[in-house]
Amino acid sequence: MNEVADYAAARARRLDDDLPALGAELADDVGDEALAALRAAPELSEDVQVAEALPPLLAQWLRFREAVAEAMEGSGLYTIDDVERMVLSGEAYLFPGAAAAIIAQPVTYPSGETVLQTLWAVGDLAEVLTLEPALCASARLVGCSRVLIEGRKGWERLLKPAGYAPWSVTVCKVL
Repeated sequence: MNEVADYAAARARRLDDDLPALGAELADDVGDEALAALRAAPELSEDVQVAEALPPLLAQWLRFREAVAEAMEGSGLYTIDDVERMVLSGEAYLFPGAAAAIIAQPVTYPSGETVLQTLWAVGDLAEVLTLEPALCASARLVGCSRVLIEGRKGWERLLKPAGYAPWSVTVCKVL
């Protein structure tokens, strides 16, 4: 087996042993963080308040939908409708804060390793960074062995204190 497969297998064994206790502890932490983010959130816009019975995920998505659409402008890889469908169907996860949000998606590679890959981060940069522990805790809960964050060069410097290191470089040429 290669190094990545060995790592994934060892992590899976460790998670199998620790999962009952780890899952409850992480779920409590993630739940507490989500409640704190909701309490700190500014009042929802009138559009969101119209239907108080909105499911929480939809209400949070509507808070950040426009910011995500603006961040996506010019990428051409996804439409806002694509991302909305992914979030609302559970294919991708929305990590909302008071003034920032991260959207990430679990991806399983041919080696069998599953990673949580970020798609978009929007809003207040300092708050985006505070969402990182919840991102990691959630990744572990759904069986991910890594978190991959792809973005501009500046993310390398900003995320180094959280334990992230350069892994690859992505460049793109539009044809």
